[in-house]
This record gives sequence, structure tokens and C-alpha cells, in this order.
Amino acid sequence: MWPSWSAPRSRRKHGPRCLQNMSVVSEIVKENPDVVLLQECPSPLFDFGKGDRSESINTFNSRYILCGSAKSHCGYSCIYVRREWKCSEEEEAKAQVRVSGIYEFKGLPAAGVVLEPYNLGFSVCIIGMHLAPYKVGAGHRRRQMAEIGQQIYDMDPDVDAVVLAGDSNMRQDEATDRSFADFRFPLRHMDYHGMSWNGKINKYHGHDQFEFVCQFDRVFLGCCEQMGDGHFFRSGPDVEVQNTKLIGNKQPELANARVPGFYLSDHFGLAFDLVVFQGKQL
Repeated sequence: MWPSWSAPRSRRKHGPRCLQNMSVVSEIVKENPDVVLLQECPSPLFDFGKGDRSESINTFNSRYILCGSAKSHCGYSCIYVRREWKCSEEEEAKAQVRVSGIYEFKGLPAAGVVLEPYNLGFSVCIIGMHLAPYKVGAGHRRRQMAEIGQQIYDMDPDVDAVVLAGDSNMRQDEATDRSFADFRFPLRHMDYHGMSWNGKINKYHGHDQFEFVCQFDRVFLGCCEQMGDGHFFRSGPDVEVQNTKLIGNKQPELANARVPGFYLSDHFGLAFDLVVFQGKQL
């Protein structure tokens, strides 16, 4: 979730950009996640503005560090992790999780980071994406997903699990396990309650615009199991995505008194827990 830059200019005046930014960051700080994936950021090195900042933005900047970004059809996808995870060798002993790699995908709207929880002998790649838009883009999105999987394998075939999340722009019939069964690794779509795009109540683009509902924002999970000299990718029990929920789906105070139906962005955000098992035990 981020204030979409695709809103008509006539609508933007109802939610000043600086107030929207502060409100979105407040949502993130309140959730207190370990990893933050944002789409439609205005720059690849987005630092939430310069000069005077709100308390929530200062908290965000002290808590998180930018690990990567990628250009999409609209702005940039950026990925942030806790500062203590991207640490020096001297600090590694104190960190529960460390950043062991950064994925830079060639020609794709995706950025990734490899995380290693200490003492588990396990690595997970978390990728933020913003796939091609529009209903006619289904084939393009499928090719993007397949290429992301191929590049992951080329860069790090030993990664144990992959989490792919963000604005997929996929329609409901696109995101099924069967859709991705022939990829380098099969992906499971993690379903959740509600719709991240709800044009019936969210009037970010104006009234009588895009009045349909869809789970555009999605989470996919794939796991890897070594077999001999090769790898067999599967949807396995070593990692689970749990407690997926919508955030930012309530009208902010900055908009309530001005424009009914105006939310912080045209999409609602997603939050979820990633649970790593050790020997099939939590």
C-alpha cells in the first residue's frame, strides 16, 4: 500500500501528498512488521521526504533500512528490512536474522532480499513485485512470474523458500496453484478474507470509476527440497504464511471530513506472518 500516483490530479488535492505519506507510514509503524514492501514509490531510493518529518516517519527511518528497489510501469517497488538485520560481521552475533543477499532482477518489476534466521540453517527469499496492469496483461504477468522464478534459480538455486508478495494485478481466475504448477518451482497462492481492490467503497480515482472488487495484492509461497545433485521445488511445510489481513482499509482522518470514499491509496495493504519451522516444530 502506498499513495497511488495514478489518481487524477483533481482527486489528489483532497489528500495532500505529505499527509498521505505520514498516514501510510503511521499504519506501517503501528503494524510493526519485520519487512516492508511498497509499490509506486516515486524514486528508487525513497527516504520519505527531507526536512521536518512526523514522529511516525522518524520512527520508520530509525527502524528500517532500504535493501532494494525495481522500476515498474508506475513508480518503483521498494523493500525495507529491520536495520539490525543488515548488519556488520561484528553485529551478526546479536541479530536474530541477517540479510545474506540482495536480488536484483533483470528487466523485471521485482526486488528481493534473502534472509537467514540464525541457528536454523534456512534461507528465505522475500520479493516485492508490481506486475503488469490491466485485464489484457494476464499473459505478460504470467511471463513475469515465470522469469522471476527462473532468475531466482539462476542466482541462488540453494534458497530454501520464496515468498513473492505485492501488487500482482491478477484477476481472480489467474491466481491458482494450477496456474504455476509448471514453473521452476510451483507456487501456492495464500488466500485471505476481503478484497485489496474495492472500487465499490474506495473512491480514490473518483466516483463511478473502476467499481469492481479483486484481490490484486497477493502473497505466493514456494519451497525447495534438495534431491541428490538437483533441486525439486514444492509447496512444503517448512514455511507457512499465516494471519494474512488487509490494512489501510479504513478512511483516514485527513480525508473523512473532505471527500467520502477517499482512502490512502487505491489499493488496501496486506500484512501477514511468515512462520519458519525447524524440524517440523515451531
